[in-house]
Amino acid sequence: MHAHTHGSAEGNAAVTQPAGCACRDIASAVRTVDGVDAATVRRRAARDKPDSTTVPAGHEQVVFEATGLDCKTCAALIETVLRAHSGVSNASASHRYGSVRINHDPDEIPTAQLRHRLEDLDYPVESTDEAYETRRAEQWAGARYAMGVMAGLMVFAPYAGVVWPVRFDAFLDPVVIELLESALASAFASHFYMNLALLSGIVLLFTGGPILSEAETAIRDRRLDSSLVIATSVVGMYLYSTVTAFSGVADPVYYDVVVAAVVGVTIARQADITLADTSIPTGRAGAVSDADRDTALEQSD
Repeated sequence: MHAHTHGSAEGNAAVTQPAGCACRDIASAVRTVDGVDAATVRRRAARDKPDSTTVPAGHEQVVFEATGLDCKTCAALIETVLRAHSGVSNASASHRYGSVRINHDPDEIPTAQLRHRLEDLDYPVESTDEAYETRRAEQWAGARYAMGVMAGLMVFAPYAGVVWPVRFDAFLDPVVIELLESALASAFASHFYMNLALLSGIVLLFTGGPILSEAETAIRDRRLDSSLVIATSVVGMYLYSTVTAFSGVADPVYYDVVVAAVVGVTIARQADITLADTSIPTGRAGAVSDADRDTALEQSD
């Protein structure tokens, strides 16, 4: 039994390619692919109607989400190269959704080999399940940052109004300092510190969750790393501040330092990840030839 599929994931609608799209150096990308040249790729990119392809029985379908699949020329490159492989009956790529759908004989060309072929073209790919998990992790990371910033601001506000003036008393009138100190020594202080402990605890456990998890792993593996050092410092400071706040000892309480350390480390780590992602050099298929750039601009008109 055979199934008929269209060779392009774009459907029948004409798609306008964005001007200045960073198309690949097609000639370099297909140099080692038998029976494929840059002209073939450009003809496929310029077509208006999708191909109709027969998928043999026993062929499986796999869908990848590809990074860098930004234009019709990129989609045409992927489709042309994959279709040239024995065991691939159909390949369609959509630059709208950044996805690649492949029908293939798993005995002749397994899924792992298809993944490697796409990565050889400098298109890092993920399965749909992997892409879902990646997006979910990014959403959780965003929630951690937002919660950390919001709870942190709620900690810093009372610190700025009450605790810091007492801690740095050289900058205020002694009468004001005396009033603030009396407030911190009254029954009001218990509720005040309880709120600070709760908010900073949320930052520590939720925003700092990945740091604590990495520290736990380091303890199990009996190794010392930066996560263990940071986690030990902030947890120790949080416990010290809590004991100090509710024992009546007239020592400073450092919930503000806990929040600043956790949020600061979290933001710094994310900045490093973002910088690493944006600084990855494009490989041998990454340069843009003049001919391919002209083709992309012509298609965008």
